[in-house]
Amino acid sequence: MKGEKVKGKNKKRLFSFTAIGIWVVMLIVLLISSPSLTNLVSTKGGIKLPNGYSDRIADELKDNLKFNSINTYLAVFHSNSALTKEDKDNIKKTINNIIENKKDLHITNVLDNFSNPELDSELVSKDNKTIIASLTVNPKGVTTKEIISGIESKLSTKGVETYLTGNKPIESDVNLAAQKGLNKTEGITIVFILVVLVILFRSIVTPFIPLITVGVSYLASQAVVAILASKYNFPLSNYTQIFMICILFGIGTDYSILLLDRFKEELASGKDKYEATINTYKTAGKTVLFSATPVFVVFASLNFISFNLYKSAVAVAVGILFLVFGLFTIVPSLMMLLGKNIFWPVKSKVKVNENKLWGKLGNFAFNRRILTLVIIGIITIIPIILNNFSESFNNLNEIGDNYPSKKGFNIVADSFGIGKVSPITIYIENDDNLKAPEYIALIEKISNNLKNASSDVDSVLSVTRPIGKRLDQIYVNYQAGQVTNGVNKVTNGLNTIKNGLDSAGNKIQASKSKLNSAKEAAGKLQNGTLATENGVDQLQKALNELDNSINLEHNGANELKSGVENAKSKLNELKSGQEKLHDGYEQVGNDLNKIAKELNEANSVKNNLIKVDEKRLKELIGTTKTDVEKFVKDHPELNNDKDLQNFIKDFESLNQNISSLDVDKLNKKYEEIKGYINKINELNKDINALANAMNELNSKSNEVTGGLTEFNNGLSKVESGLDALDNGLDKSLNGGDKISKNVPQISEALQKIAKGQGEIKSGFSKFKSQINELGQGLNKGADGINEIENGIKYANGYINDWANLSYNFSGISIPMKIYSNKDFDDALNQYITPNGKLTTIQVMINKNPYSNEAVNEISKLEDIVKYSVEGTKLENANIGVGGIASTTYQTKIMAKADYNKALVFVIVGVFIVLVVILRSLVMPTYLVVSLILTYFTSISIVQIIVQKIMGYPGISWITAFFGFVVLIALGIDYSIFIMTRFNQYENMEIKERMIKTMKIIGGVVMSAVIILSGTFAALLPSGVLSLVEISMVVLTGIILYVVVILPLFIPAMVRTFGKYNWWPFKDLQEEMKKIKNNKDSNSEKEDTDTKKE
Repeated sequence: MKGEKVKGKNKKRLFSFTAIGIWVVMLIVLLISSPSLTNLVSTKGGIKLPNGYSDRIADELKDNLKFNSINTYLAVFHSNSALTKEDKDNIKKTINNIIENKKDLHITNVLDNFSNPELDSELVSKDNKTIIASLTVNPKGVTTKEIISGIESKLSTKGVETYLTGNKPIESDVNLAAQKGLNKTEGITIVFILVVLVILFRSIVTPFIPLITVGVSYLASQAVVAILASKYNFPLSNYTQIFMICILFGIGTDYSILLLDRFKEELASGKDKYEATINTYKTAGKTVLFSATPVFVVFASLNFISFNLYKSAVAVAVGILFLVFGLFTIVPSLMMLLGKNIFWPVKSKVKVNENKLWGKLGNFAFNRRILTLVIIGIITIIPIILNNFSESFNNLNEIGDNYPSKKGFNIVADSFGIGKVSPITIYIENDDNLKAPEYIALIEKISNNLKNASSDVDSVLSVTRPIGKRLDQIYVNYQAGQVTNGVNKVTNGLNTIKNGLDSAGNKIQASKSKLNSAKEAAGKLQNGTLATENGVDQLQKALNELDNSINLEHNGANELKSGVENAKSKLNELKSGQEKLHDGYEQVGNDLNKIAKELNEANSVKNNLIKVDEKRLKELIGTTKTDVEKFVKDHPELNNDKDLQNFIKDFESLNQNISSLDVDKLNKKYEEIKGYINKINELNKDINALANAMNELNSKSNEVTGGLTEFNNGLSKVESGLDALDNGLDKSLNGGDKISKNVPQISEALQKIAKGQGEIKSGFSKFKSQINELGQGLNKGADGINEIENGIKYANGYINDWANLSYNFSGISIPMKIYSNKDFDDALNQYITPNGKLTTIQVMINKNPYSNEAVNEISKLEDIVKYSVEGTKLENANIGVGGIASTTYQTKIMAKADYNKALVFVIVGVFIVLVVILRSLVMPTYLVVSLILTYFTSISIVQIIVQKIMGYPGISWITAFFGFVVLIALGIDYSIFIMTRFNQYENMEIKERMIKTMKIIGGVVMSAVIILSGTFAALLPSGVLSLVEISMVVLTGIILYVVVILPLFIPAMVRTFGKYNWWPFKDLQEEMKKIKNNKDSNSEKEDTDTKKE
């Protein structure tokens, strides 16, 4: 018998060493083969949305098509005073250095004001204290941490502060803060547990039992999670390690305390260490298993939701498996090896302490259950009523202001507007080439609708708005305005032609009287010339008589002198007539020059003639009509607009009015007018020839006048000679001969003049006839031009109505010539991929992209995009929305949906486990109600603290979920502690069972709560807001649950339901007991009969 006991002890020792050996080997293998979980969290721990969410679609679009703006970082250069020229030069050097090394820095594009001076207003703050540069980064094959580290190494600039901000740098700093919080939590948790266990058990050895067990379990589970994440994309987040530490160390220590406390009871009852260990695991071990099961179910059920952040808590379920394995192998091994030495240096007999406070509270609740429920209602309901359940999605609040990304964010927000940090980016993918005119028009339509979405939209950037301002030349109203201006020029030109033709016609008509005068003057000149010629003939006769007189010297000097005086008188009359003739020549010449000038003016009208292009005019009208129809189709809500309908009716009649202009007739007039102009040219030539002839006549007239003057001088000489007849009759005779010789020449010249004057008179008659015809033609041409002008004005009135429409009511038409514009080509390359399959539209809003206001804008923008593409060729395009606000919005939708799922999964899972463990439907019901009531009360209290004291708009959305999961998982532990112990006292009355349970378990629960509170209190100095809030929710909830709900609510419920606490399984349990008792009695009877025989 003694040998068997020794053999049994040896087997137990072998079990202990074997179990410990297995753990050592397993832990070494796992630690060697697993990658770093911390590194995996930094690379794979970001928030990821499931397929089908808009932001996820945006990520897939830009990744698959290698779009040139995969991630955008902002380099911030800031000074507390205005940047100097030296500062700007240093900044320029830094940016140039980044551009030179952009390949090594994984940067695909740098947008700065030094390379693009036109962007000064966008990239340089108004106070001249801040300059930003946009860095487009391709993160393929490299981590965010490496990218940030590389850029920051080149970013430092002399004389200014430099920061790197944007969505990714902020996420990186949040991860960094979480890791720092994790390190703080680990250290604080271990130290706290060690101190509390030393105080609780007054032993140096005891604290190391749970620490070793939980520590080994945590390391092993962490290694397994790392392997699963590395090879099978197991979900991870910044909260994975933190919650594994808090929950494993919290409940692991609680379970260890429960086991050690029961082990202490068994030792106190006189059992040896082996028997005490076995009994401990038969009782408390079962409780631990029961308690761990619902906790495992809570975290394992999260595997059925989609959101990776929530799903990452499944790692805790892995940790619980290893924890339970450790509790059932390591702890019993150490119990059997150490025995009472576990509690060293305590030597006295181990005692079991009862919790008198819980005993009193339980007794009060059992006896005054109505009052108890009223008190509980007041404590819990009031905070819930005061809770507005507002949640914050502001990721910036997660970290302190000392992080560089947040500093940079705040500087950009203050200097440029808060929406500048992360615009909302809309991605549109299509099978057709988006560079085609019809798609460019659709993109502008979407852009314009987005710009008018709300007052919170500052600007929209797209291929048609590359710097936030629309390209006016693609709008029909702008094009119509250009057409109107062109038509106005045509109208003005036609008006000039009409006025010119009218003026020329009037002048020609006015010149008819001058032509008559010129004709009459030419007749008079001809008569005068003939009279002059007769005078010359008479002069010839007088000269002959004078010559005879001279030859007849004997007639006497007196007769000779009388003849000379008579000739001189005749000569003076002739000279006077010639002078009048000369003046007439000049008058006719001047009139001819005036006529020539007026004809030249009429000829100049030809240069202003514009032929009406009916085809071009109708083409412009047709294009505008098409845009009108497209506009009405895109805005069906305007079908009831009477003004628009009247405009459309008028516009539809435009082509008819164009046709009524009879453009062929007008163009025929145009040709006729050109013919008249040609006639003017011919007449002009005749007038010029006539003027030349008149000039020649004037020249001849001058010769005649000169001859007469010379002749008069000769007569004077004759007269002088007569006075000195005695001095030289020979000289007089010679002078008379000379004069006589000149007279025929004068007569001959006068004959030529008279002949030319006859030709002029005939020419004037012919010219007068042509002038009449020309005048009539010019007047008809003016009337035709007037008809054209009126028709074009009529058409232009309709076009002008379209031009005066606002841009919001105008159609869009992309002219092909815009593709040759360099700025537009740059915009195509910036906002559309080279293959033309993907385009982006950026929306700048004046709200913090993390704020609820910005988040609420996303749904509006998505609706606008959906409405804008409805019924177009982009209706079936893939559309995604990216950016911080979009990610936050999609996260909000996902979080809310999965939060509701988690509530169902966790509550149903916990309820089923409780039903199985407690064999009742009643007890699980009020236990679950107690947990839900505790959660909503605690989160309401924290909400009030966060809003009223801490000044935040609401608790973090992460807090609501993890606070619920953790509080339910931990709270159910303590419920099971109580109810399983309650069910163990089967032979007692309900009240006695309840009070005894409260006394015995109260101490254990209070000790466990102290440990658990300490582990979660370690999150308070983490520096991460969501962790602080989760810690506050858990601490508030656990304290509320242990102080109010468990000692008051549970006893009151037990008292209320009485024997129905085990409904509907109570009768079944009694039947099973009867069957068992019958079997036992039958067995005893058989034994008695056998003995008798």
